[in-house]
Amino acid sequence: MTDASQKQVHAAFNAPRDRLTALIEEVMGARVVSLERVTQGYANEVYRAELASSGTSSSVFGGAVA
Repeated sequence: MTDASQKQVHAAFNAPRDRLTALIEEVMGARVVSLERVTQGYANEVYRAELASSGTSSSVFGGAVA
């Protein structure tokens, strides 16, 4: 795949950030401080979330959020 086709693939994924944030906060039990989309690869929608209580980041799969 070219860079253009990779961008096209990622553009097709679009989980609502408010729902993704709420889901992460519910599962992790901590407030999301920042949420960054990771656009590497050719499948799945991936975000890196930084949580308030831990000060650490976690990669979170967001493609399944409806």
